[in-house]
Amino acid sequence: MLTVIKRGATDERNYVKKAVNWALRNIGKRNLNLNKAALKAAKEIRRMDSKTARWNASNAIRDLESEAVQRKLRKLVYAFVFLALFYIKLLISAFFSLVSV
Repeated sequence: MLTVIKRGATDERNYVKKAVNWALRNIGKRNLNLNKAALKAAKEIRRMDSKTARWNASNAIRDLESEAVQRKLRKLVYAFVFLALFYIKLLISAFFSLVSV
């Protein structure tokens, strides 16, 4: 998907420009891995010889590196870890209840 975004990054049509920017920013807000991938793509786009591409990349980088987005992504990681630990505890207690029968 990021390769398609890179191809459209130089398109100067207003709706295409907005779609590229919106897609890049929202992909990067899904999780930490996609955030890193979207930032890498945005930095590659920023090096393109196009005013539109540089605008798209700068806007996405500013948003994806913001403290609010990074805080949200860290919270997602913590929530996932908490949920995983909860399920592990649940499985262990279920296992021991079966063993003790």
